[in-house]
Amino acid sequence: MTPLLRGAADPVLGSLAASTKGSLSRQLGWHAAASEWDGRAAALVLPGLAPGGAAGDSAGTSAGPDRIDAACDAMTGLAADALGVGRLDLARRLLGRTRALLGDDESARVRARIRLCWVSAETALAAGDAAEALPHAEAGLRLAEAAPSVRHRVKSTLLVAAAAAASGDRERAAALAETVAASADEHGLLPLGWATAMLSAGVAATQAQRSSAAARARSYEQMILQRGGRFRPAGTC
Repeated sequence: MTPLLRGAADPVLGSLAASTKGSLSRQLGWHAAASEWDGRAAALVLPGLAPGGAAGDSAGTSAGPDRIDAACDAMTGLAADALGVGRLDLARRLLGRTRALLGDDESARVRARIRLCWVSAETALAAGDAAEALPHAEAGLRLAEAAPSVRHRVKSTLLVAAAAAASGDRERAAALAETVAASADEHGLLPLGWATAMLSAGVAATQAQRSSAAARARSYEQMILQRGGRFRPAGTC
């Protein structure tokens, strides 16, 4: 990834590489650092783009991601970064800009729409609005179930579990969390496994279950650290 970040001739490729770096930072809690990468990603592809796209951009063809796809990655990343530092109004504005870029055809740019559902659900959860979060999360899962990415299905299910927990449906949340935990283990999705264990600890019905989930979270954290991940310490940016 480093050569791409240092000077990709293709702005779309460079933008997607920067967004990926931002995502990796954000998964470990470094939202402020992630925003620098996502801002760089946006700067490479946003100039000249109008809502719904611009002349010369493909519509999510088999040729691969285009400027709109890359711009949506950058914008949803920036929204998640803003959410992580408590700037909910900014997150909502950025999500609105992403929706405008995507347009009304829900069959197009499905990956970008799934990510939009994720961050929309997370923003609503951060605002304490579980009633708004759950439909966003469920919409993301419906899209993900028809898409090829295992990770997208697993993360979408995790967000439905989180929204269900916030809505008071702890039984549904716990059942979905167990499903996500099994999939995360099967496919080596360590950050999602860690997040799922944290959720499970919060919705567990008994102290024994809470302790077991907390132990799983610590185990995932150690595996992430061993592979070079570095969690943001509490109280830092």
